[in-house]
Amino acid sequence: MLPIVIKYFYFLGGFDNENVFVNIRDKYMANNVIWHKKNNPSAKIIVWIANFHGAKQIQKVVYKEDNRDLYKGFKLFTEYLLEAFPDKIYSIAFTSSIGEVKGIVQGSEPFSITTKVNSLEYYLDKQNTPFGYLDFNEIKVKKPFFEEKSFDAMILGYDTKPGQWLNVFDGVFYIKTNEPLKMAEYQVW
Repeated sequence: MLPIVIKYFYFLGGFDNENVFVNIRDKYMANNVIWHKKNNPSAKIIVWIANFHGAKQIQKVVYKEDNRDLYKGFKLFTEYLLEAFPDKIYSIAFTSSIGEVKGIVQGSEPFSITTKVNSLEYYLDKQNTPFGYLDFNEIKVKKPFFEEKSFDAMILGYDTKPGQWLNVFDGVFYIKTNEPLKMAEYQVW
C-alpha cells in the first residue's frame, strides 16, 4: 500500500487539490441524483456509496493525520442532496471491528483492521454479535445530550477518528468481520 503522503501528492498534488477534486466530483454525482428525483418525483432512490461520500456533515469529524482540519474544506455528495431535499435523506454507514480491508489505490494489498480501545467498533465487538444496526437518530431523540458528543470510530477509512458521529450519519450498520472485495480476473479486449 502506498504511504498516504505519496498517494495524495503523486496522484492529486496534495490535500488541497484533493478537496477541489472531491468537491467537484461529488457535486456532479449529486446533480445526477437531484435531476433524476426532480424528473421522477415519486421515485424512491437508494445510492450505494462509500461512507466518506455519504457523510452529512464531514466537518464534524477530526482528520487524524497532519491536517486535523482537512475535512472542513470538503462538501460531499450527501451534503448537496440535503440542500435539495432537506427532510428526505437518510444516510447509513458501514463499519467492522475485525477482518481485512483494501486501500483505495488499485492493486493495494489488504491490511488487518485494528480496533482501538474505547472506539465505537470496540464496544460493538464486545457485544459478540456478527451483525447489528445503531439508529443514531433514535439515540438523539432518547438522549439529546449525546448529539454533540464526540467519540472515536473507524467509520471513515478504518483508522480511528474522533467526531460527532451522530450528526455525520443517521445510523451505522455493523458487520463484525469485514472481508475485502475480491476482484474477479478479467480480460481486456
